[in-house]
Amino acid sequence: MTLIAGFRSFGTPTLIGDFLITTGDAVAGLRKKVLIVADNFALAWTGHLLAADSVVKSLQSYLDLDAVQIEAVRAILTNRTTSDLGTLHVSLICWVIDNQGDHCFRWNSQDPNKVRWGAPIYDGSGESFVEALVGGGLRDSFKPTSIDPDRTVDGALDVTTKLMVSEMLGPSTHPHGFGFAYEIIQGKSHRFEYVDNILYFAVTHELDDTGKHFSSHFAGSIYKCISPTRTTPSSTSMTQVKTPTMYMWFHQWAKNRKRLSILWFWELSVQIICFLFLLSTIAYLSDLMRRTLRALRWC
Repeated sequence: MTLIAGFRSFGTPTLIGDFLITTGDAVAGLRKKVLIVADNFALAWTGHLLAADSVVKSLQSYLDLDAVQIEAVRAILTNRTTSDLGTLHVSLICWVIDNQGDHCFRWNSQDPNKVRWGAPIYDGSGESFVEALVGGGLRDSFKPTSIDPDRTVDGALDVTTKLMVSEMLGPSTHPHGFGFAYEIIQGKSHRFEYVDNILYFAVTHELDDTGKHFSSHFAGSIYKCISPTRTTPSSTSMTQVKTPTMYMWFHQWAKNRKRLSILWFWELSVQIICFLFLLSTIAYLSDLMRRTLRALRWC
Protein backbone atom coordinates (compact mmCIF):
# COMPACT_ATOMS: atom_id res chain seq x y z
CA MET A 1 0.00 0.00 0.00
CA THR A 2 1.11 3.58 0.43
CA LEU A 3 0.52 7.04 1.89
CA ILE A 4 -0.57 9.92 -0.33
CA ALA A 5 -2.20 13.23 0.56
CA GLY A 6 -3.51 16.31 -1.23
CA PHE A 7 -4.14 19.38 0.91
CA ARG A 8 -3.50 23.10 1.27
CA SER A 9 -0.52 24.21 3.30
CA PHE A 10 -1.34 27.77 4.33
CA GLY A 11 -3.26 28.27 1.10
CA THR A 12 -0.84 26.51 -1.28
CA PRO A 13 -1.77 23.27 -3.14
CA THR A 14 0.40 20.48 -1.75
CA LEU A 15 0.96 16.78 -2.47
CA ILE A 16 2.85 14.32 -0.25
CA GLY A 17 3.66 10.71 -1.07
CA ASP A 18 5.87 7.95 0.28
CA PHE A 19 8.09 5.51 -1.66
CA LEU A 20 7.38 2.05 -0.24
CA ILE A 21 5.92 -0.67 -2.49
CA THR A 22 4.51 -3.77 -0.80
CA THR A 23 3.18 -7.14 -1.92
CA GLY A 24 0.95 -8.49 0.82
CA ASP A 25 2.90 -7.94 4.03
CA ALA A 26 6.30 -7.91 2.31
CA VAL A 27 8.32 -4.92 1.08
CA ALA A 28 8.64 -5.26 -2.70
CA GLY A 29 10.59 -2.13 -3.63
CA LEU A 30 10.63 1.66 -3.85
CA ARG A 31 8.83 3.86 -6.37
CA LYS A 32 7.74 7.48 -6.80
CA LYS A 33 4.18 8.14 -5.66
CA VAL A 34 3.98 11.84 -6.60
CA LEU A 35 4.97 13.40 -9.90
CA ILE A 36 4.59 16.55 -11.94
CA VAL A 37 2.79 15.78 -15.21
CA ALA A 38 2.82 19.38 -16.47
CA ASP A 39 3.73 22.76 -15.04
CA ASN A 40 0.20 23.22 -13.70
CA PHE A 41 -0.75 19.56 -13.10
CA ALA A 42 0.61 17.16 -10.44
CA LEU A 43 -0.67 13.87 -9.08
CA ALA A 44 -0.10 11.15 -6.49
CA TRP A 45 -1.04 7.50 -6.95
CA THR A 46 -1.73 4.32 -5.01
CA GLY A 47 -2.57 0.88 -6.33
CA HIS A 48 -0.78 -1.21 -8.96
CA LEU A 49 2.41 0.21 -10.47
CA LEU A 50 1.60 -1.00 -14.01
CA ALA A 51 -1.84 0.61 -13.78
CA ALA A 52 -0.33 3.89 -12.59
CA ASP A 53 2.17 3.89 -15.45
CA SER A 54 -0.61 3.23 -17.99
CA VAL A 55 -2.83 6.05 -16.74
CA VAL A 56 0.05 8.55 -16.48
CA LYS A 57 1.17 7.76 -20.02
CA SER A 58 -2.41 8.33 -21.28
CA LEU A 59 -2.51 11.70 -19.56
CA GLN A 60 0.87 12.68 -21.00
CA SER A 61 -0.15 11.56 -24.50
CA TYR A 62 -3.56 13.23 -24.77
CA LEU A 63 -3.25 16.41 -22.69
CA ASP A 64 -2.00 19.74 -23.95
CA LEU A 65 0.84 19.85 -21.44
CA ASP A 66 1.45 23.55 -22.10
CA ALA A 67 -1.99 24.50 -20.77
CA VAL A 68 -3.70 21.69 -18.86
CA GLN A 69 -7.39 22.30 -18.12
CA ILE A 70 -9.33 20.49 -15.42
CA GLU A 71 -12.08 19.33 -17.79
CA ALA A 72 -9.52 17.84 -20.17
CA VAL A 73 -7.99 15.81 -17.31
CA ARG A 74 -11.41 14.59 -16.26
CA ALA A 75 -12.36 13.63 -19.82
CA ILE A 76 -9.25 11.50 -20.25
CA LEU A 77 -9.60 9.77 -16.89
CA THR A 78 -13.25 8.89 -17.45
CA ASN A 79 -12.56 7.58 -20.96
CA ARG A 80 -12.85 3.79 -21.10
CA THR A 81 -9.52 3.40 -22.91
CA THR A 82 -7.80 4.96 -19.88
CA SER A 83 -9.77 3.36 -17.06
CA ASP A 84 -10.09 -0.20 -18.43
CA LEU A 85 -7.09 -1.77 -16.70
CA GLY A 86 -8.31 -5.36 -16.45
CA THR A 87 -7.67 -6.84 -13.01
CA LEU A 88 -5.37 -3.94 -12.05
CA HIS A 89 -6.47 -0.69 -10.47
CA VAL A 90 -5.07 2.69 -9.44
CA SER A 91 -6.32 5.62 -7.40
CA LEU A 92 -5.11 9.19 -8.04
CA ILE A 93 -5.09 12.39 -6.03
CA CYS A 94 -4.65 15.28 -8.47
CA TRP A 95 -4.04 19.03 -8.31
CA VAL A 96 -4.68 21.20 -11.37
CA ILE A 97 -4.15 24.97 -11.43
CA ASP A 98 -5.85 26.57 -14.45
CA ASN A 99 -7.60 29.84 -15.34
CA GLN A 100 -10.59 28.77 -13.21
CA GLY A 101 -8.51 28.37 -10.05
CA ASP A 102 -6.90 25.39 -8.30
CA HIS A 103 -8.68 22.04 -8.14
CA CYS A 104 -8.01 18.95 -6.03
CA PHE A 105 -9.80 15.66 -6.68
CA ARG A 106 -9.55 11.90 -6.26
CA TRP A 107 -10.18 9.42 -9.07
CA ASN A 108 -10.31 5.62 -8.89
CA SER A 109 -10.10 3.37 -11.95
CA GLN A 110 -12.58 0.96 -10.35
CA ASP A 111 -15.25 3.67 -10.39
CA PRO A 112 -13.94 5.90 -13.21
CA ASN A 113 -17.01 8.09 -13.72
CA LYS A 114 -17.08 9.24 -10.10
CA VAL A 115 -14.73 12.06 -9.07
CA ARG A 116 -14.45 13.31 -5.49
CA TRP A 117 -13.67 17.02 -5.38
CA GLY A 118 -12.04 19.17 -2.74
CA ALA A 119 -8.98 19.16 -0.50
CA PRO A 120 -7.92 17.65 1.79
CA ILE A 121 -7.91 14.12 0.37
CA TYR A 122 -5.98 11.17 1.77
CA ASP A 123 -5.51 7.63 0.47
CA GLY A 124 -3.54 4.43 1.04
CA SER A 125 -2.76 2.37 4.11
CA GLY A 126 -1.21 5.44 5.76
CA GLU A 127 -4.35 7.56 5.29
CA SER A 128 -5.22 7.78 8.98
CA PHE A 129 -1.61 8.62 9.94
CA VAL A 130 -1.30 11.64 7.65
CA GLU A 131 -4.87 12.77 8.32
CA ALA A 132 -4.01 12.97 12.02
CA LEU A 133 -1.16 15.37 11.15
CA VAL A 134 -2.89 17.49 8.49
CA GLY A 135 -6.55 17.35 9.50
CA GLY A 136 -8.60 19.74 7.40
CA GLY A 137 -5.47 21.34 5.95
CA LEU A 138 -2.67 23.47 7.36
CA ARG A 139 -3.82 27.03 8.01
CA ASP A 140 -3.66 29.97 10.37
CA SER A 141 -6.44 29.54 12.92
CA PHE A 142 -7.02 33.29 12.93
CA LYS A 143 -7.02 33.60 9.12
CA PRO A 144 -8.12 30.15 7.89
CA THR A 145 -8.68 31.19 4.27
CA SER A 146 -5.54 33.30 3.85
CA ILE A 147 -2.42 32.40 1.87
CA ASP A 148 0.87 32.65 3.76
CA PRO A 149 3.71 31.89 1.30
CA ASP A 150 6.29 32.25 4.08
CA ARG A 151 4.79 29.29 5.96
CA THR A 152 3.63 26.99 3.18
CA VAL A 153 6.93 25.07 2.84
CA ASP A 154 7.43 24.98 6.61
CA GLY A 155 3.97 23.45 7.03
CA ALA A 156 4.63 20.62 4.59
CA LEU A 157 8.09 19.95 6.08
CA ASP A 158 6.57 19.79 9.54
CA VAL A 159 4.34 16.94 8.31
CA THR A 160 7.13 14.98 6.59
CA THR A 161 9.52 15.46 9.52
CA LYS A 162 6.96 13.95 11.89
CA LEU A 163 6.43 11.06 9.46
CA MET A 164 10.20 10.55 9.25
CA VAL A 165 10.36 9.98 13.02
CA SER A 166 9.44 6.33 12.37
CA GLU A 167 12.41 6.00 9.99
CA MET A 168 14.90 7.73 12.27
CA LEU A 169 13.75 6.52 15.69
CA GLY A 170 10.99 3.94 15.15
CA PRO A 171 8.66 2.20 15.43
CA SER A 172 8.66 1.49 11.70
CA THR A 173 5.53 2.09 9.63
CA HIS A 174 6.65 -0.49 7.04
CA PRO A 175 4.39 -3.20 8.55
CA HIS A 176 1.50 -0.80 7.80
CA GLY A 177 2.59 -0.70 4.16
CA PHE A 178 4.07 2.80 3.84
CA GLY A 179 7.14 4.85 4.63
CA PHE A 180 10.89 4.91 3.83
CA ALA A 181 10.78 8.56 2.68
CA TYR A 182 8.35 11.26 1.56
CA GLU A 183 8.27 13.60 -1.43
CA ILE A 184 6.59 17.01 -1.44
CA ILE A 185 5.17 18.89 -4.44
CA GLN A 186 3.71 22.40 -4.11
CA GLY A 187 2.02 24.67 -6.64
CA LYS A 188 2.89 28.35 -6.69
CA SER A 189 2.06 30.90 -9.40
CA HIS A 190 0.47 28.26 -11.66
CA ARG A 191 3.58 26.06 -11.47
CA PHE A 192 4.27 22.91 -9.45
CA GLU A 193 7.72 22.30 -8.00
CA TYR A 194 9.38 19.74 -5.73
CA VAL A 195 10.41 20.76 -2.24
CA ASP A 196 13.74 19.08 -2.65
CA ASN A 197 17.19 18.22 -1.30
CA ILE A 198 16.20 17.73 2.34
CA LEU A 199 18.34 16.44 5.20
CA TYR A 200 16.58 14.83 8.18
CA PHE A 201 18.25 14.08 11.51
CA ALA A 202 17.43 13.97 15.21
CA VAL A 203 19.26 15.41 18.22
CA THR A 204 18.72 14.58 21.89
CA HIS A 205 19.57 17.25 24.46
CA GLU A 206 19.71 16.04 28.05
CA LEU A 207 19.00 18.42 30.92
CA ASP A 208 19.90 17.94 34.57
CA ASP A 209 17.37 18.23 37.38
CA THR A 210 17.84 22.01 37.48
CA GLY A 211 17.00 22.38 33.79
CA LYS A 212 20.59 23.08 32.67
CA HIS A 213 22.18 21.45 29.65
CA PHE A 214 23.92 18.20 30.52
CA SER A 215 24.82 16.58 27.19
CA SER A 216 23.81 16.28 23.53
CA HIS A 217 24.02 13.41 21.14
CA PHE A 218 22.93 12.31 17.70
CA ALA A 219 19.81 10.11 17.73
CA GLY A 220 18.96 7.57 15.05
CA SER A 221 20.11 7.70 11.41
CA ILE A 222 20.59 10.63 9.05
CA TYR A 223 18.59 10.78 5.82
CA LYS A 224 19.07 12.91 2.73
CA CYS A 225 16.19 13.05 0.23
CA ILE A 226 16.53 14.14 -3.40
CA SER A 227 13.38 13.84 -5.51
CA PRO A 228 13.78 12.01 -8.84
CA THR A 229 12.59 14.31 -11.61
CA ARG A 230 11.36 11.55 -13.93
CA THR A 231 7.78 11.91 -15.15
CA THR A 232 6.63 8.33 -14.50
CA PRO A 233 6.70 6.26 -11.30
CA SER A 234 10.34 5.27 -10.78
CA SER A 235 12.96 4.50 -8.16
CA THR A 236 13.99 6.83 -5.35
CA SER A 237 17.20 8.77 -4.68
CA MET A 238 16.72 8.61 -0.92
CA THR A 239 19.92 7.64 0.90
CA GLN A 240 20.61 6.72 4.49
CA VAL A 241 23.83 8.13 5.94
CA LYS A 242 25.44 5.94 8.59
CA THR A 243 29.17 6.56 8.14
CA PRO A 244 31.26 6.78 11.34
CA THR A 245 32.84 10.04 10.11
CA MET A 246 29.45 11.78 9.97
CA TYR A 247 28.57 10.59 13.45
CA MET A 248 31.90 11.66 14.91
CA TRP A 249 31.72 15.14 13.36
CA PHE A 250 28.27 15.76 14.75
CA HIS A 251 29.10 14.34 18.16
CA GLN A 252 32.16 16.56 18.42
CA TRP A 253 30.11 19.65 17.49
CA ALA A 254 27.32 18.84 19.94
CA LYS A 255 29.76 18.18 22.76
CA ASN A 256 32.16 21.08 22.30
CA ARG A 257 29.88 23.65 20.54
CA LYS A 258 32.23 23.83 17.54
CA ARG A 259 30.88 24.93 14.17
CA LEU A 260 31.91 21.74 12.40
CA SER A 261 28.24 21.28 11.51
CA ILE A 262 28.53 23.95 8.80
CA LEU A 263 31.29 22.00 7.06
CA TRP A 264 29.31 18.77 7.52
CA PHE A 265 26.15 20.17 5.93
CA TRP A 266 28.17 21.79 3.13
CA GLU A 267 29.74 18.42 2.30
CA LEU A 268 26.26 16.91 2.05
CA SER A 269 25.14 19.73 -0.32
CA VAL A 270 21.63 20.17 1.04
CA GLN A 271 19.20 23.04 0.63
CA ILE A 272 16.82 22.27 3.50
CA ILE A 273 17.69 20.87 6.92
CA CYS A 274 14.94 19.36 9.08
CA PHE A 275 15.92 18.23 12.52
CA LEU A 276 13.94 16.63 15.29
CA PHE A 277 14.74 18.24 18.64
CA LEU A 278 14.23 15.91 21.62
CA LEU A 279 14.45 17.14 25.20
CA SER A 280 15.10 14.75 28.05
CA THR A 281 16.18 15.05 31.68
CA ILE A 282 18.39 12.90 33.82
CA ALA A 283 16.06 12.81 36.79
CA TYR A 284 12.40 13.46 37.22
CA LEU A 285 10.48 14.30 34.05
CA SER A 286 7.87 11.82 32.87
CA ASP A 287 8.34 9.68 29.76
CA LEU A 288 5.88 11.93 27.95
CA MET A 289 7.90 15.04 28.76
CA ARG A 290 11.17 13.31 27.97
CA ARG A 291 9.85 12.45 24.51
CA THR A 292 8.68 15.99 23.72
CA LEU A 293 9.16 16.50 19.99
CA ARG A 294 9.52 19.67 18.07
CA ALA A 295 10.01 19.82 14.30
CA LEU A 296 12.09 22.75 13.07
CA ARG A 297 13.35 23.89 9.68
CA TRP A 298 16.56 25.76 8.84
CA CYS A 299 17.17 27.53 5.53
